[in-house]
Amino acid sequence: FRFTMGRCPSNRWQRPPLEQLHMCVHDPDPTDKVPKFTLASRLVMLFTCIAMLLQTLDRTVFSVAVVQMKQELSLSSAQETSLVSSALLAGFALTSLFGGFLPDRIGGLQALLGSLALWSLSVVVLALAVHAPNPMAMLLGARFAFGLASGVALPAANAVAARWLPPVRRSS
Repeated sequence: FRFTMGRCPSNRWQRPPLEQLHMCVHDPDPTDKVPKFTLASRLVMLFTCIAMLLQTLDRTVFSVAVVQMKQELSLSSAQETSLVSSALLAGFALTSLFGGFLPDRIGGLQALLGSLALWSLSVVVLALAVHAPNPMAMLLGARFAFGLASGVALPAANAVAARWLPPVRRSS
C-alpha cells in the first residue's frame, strides 16, 4: 500500500526529507531487483553463525573452566585466575579500536577467517599450557590472543551479513 501526503523519493532506499519522514510508506515495487538468497550465501551465513556461536561459547565457558584449570595448573590465588580471565578483555579492547576498520579494508569474510585462525591458535596454546614450564604466561598469552580475535569477529560477521544477505533478508 502507499500512504503519502507529500512526494516520496523514487528510490525506496533513499532517505526522504526529514519533514516527510513520517509520511512515506512504500509498497513493494515489482521492478526492484531483489538478489537471490543462493546456496553459497546460505552456507556463508551458516558458517558465520557457527563461528560466532563458538566464539561466544568459548568466552562464556572459560569462566566455568578456570576453576578446574586452577587446580590442574596449580595457580595459587584468585588474583591469578582473574588476571587470566581479564587478559581477554585487554586484547578485546585493543582490537575494538580498529575492529570495524579491518573488515572494511580486507573484506568481512577474510577478517572473520583471520579471526577464527587466531582464535583456533589461542585454543591450541591454551591446551598446551599444561605442559609449559610457565603455564601462567601461556594462559595470559592465549587469552590475550583470543581477545584480539574476538574484537574483530563481531564487526567482521556484520560485514559478512551486509555482503552476503540481500536487503530484504536483513533485519532492521
